[in-house]
Order: sequence, then C-alpha cells, then structure tokens
Amino acid sequence: MVIPGSRLRGVAALVGSVLFTVVCASLLVFFLRSAVLAADAEQWWATLLHPVTWASLAGIVFFGPVGVPLLIRRLLRREALVLSPRGLSGCRYRDLGGGQTGEVPWSDIAGFEGRRGPRGAGFTVQYTLTAEGQARLQRSLAAHGTRAPARTVFTVRPGFEGGPRRLLAFLTAAHASALAQPPRQHPFRA
Repeated sequence: MVIPGSRLRGVAALVGSVLFTVVCASLLVFFLRSAVLAADAEQWWATLLHPVTWASLAGIVFFGPVGVPLLIRRLLRREALVLSPRGLSGCRYRDLGGGQTGEVPWSDIAGFEGRRGPRGAGFTVQYTLTAEGQARLQRSLAAHGTRAPARTVFTVRPGFEGGPRRLLAFLTAAHASALAQPPRQHPFRA
C-alpha cells in the first residue's frame, strides 16, 4: 500500500513563497523609490542602510530564485510512505519500483503513537523501536561508518495525505495486522 505525500501542502507552500517574494519586492521598491524621491543625500544612504531594505532583499533572494524552484521540485517529486508485508519504508511517489529509503521491518517496531509537539506545534506520528530493532539499526549504521542515534523513538515525516491522525490509525492497524500474520515469502525468492 502506498500513502502519497499531500499535494495541497506543497501547493500552499509554493503559493506562500511566491506571495512572500512579491511582498518583499514591493517593500524594496517602496523603500528605494522613497530614497530616489528624497533629494537629501543623507536620506538616500539611510534608506539603503535600513534593515528593512536588506531584509526585503534577503526575502526576495531566499523565497524567489531559491525557494520557488526547490518547492516546485519537491511538489513534482512527492514522497510516499510504502507499507509492505515486510515493513514500512519511504520512496518518491513516481518511483514506486525503486529508490526506497530505509525499510523498517514491522517486527522492529514496538508500536505507534501520536504526540502533540511543544508549544502548540502540530500533531505528529511516532514509532518506537524494539530492543532488537535498535540493535539492528546500530549494526546497519556501524557498517556504513555512521554512529547510531541513542534514541528509540522516531517521527514519521509529516505531510502525507489524510493527515496525521488518520495516518496514526492506519499505521497502528497495519502494524497489528502484520504482526498477527507471518510475513509471506515471494514465490520466486529463496
């Protein structure tokens, strides 16, 4: 089963970036126009050295030529969450056949829970690794020369269709179902 990333969230971020670029550009034009209209040399330099001028210029650069292409790329290459009989993994939505990121076997997951972030941050879905899962993660990362994190609770990246509360219910049900049945082997694999 594939749970695609939310397209609405990506479109909202793209629209927000474009709008913020327009606001920053308008603010910069307003400040530069006021400097040109002022005949006083001191006023002109004060306007160019004003923090709002530099902040609006930084906003234009960050949200315009940098932010918009990155958000378009992210929108075109949405991530998906893949649930298989073996476990949970992520991949690009269009590359369902390959390009999967680290699969976590169902047997390595102790359970899923939802948590509200600090200071009113959004609801997130987290999973806890079993002791065997933590040991397997440490061995795998050590083989690649990376030190394993000391934590056993990991957050599922937000932004999938259906929202985090539905995702929590779905992952909990899939986890229980996968643990109740032994994983089936593919008929052509040994």
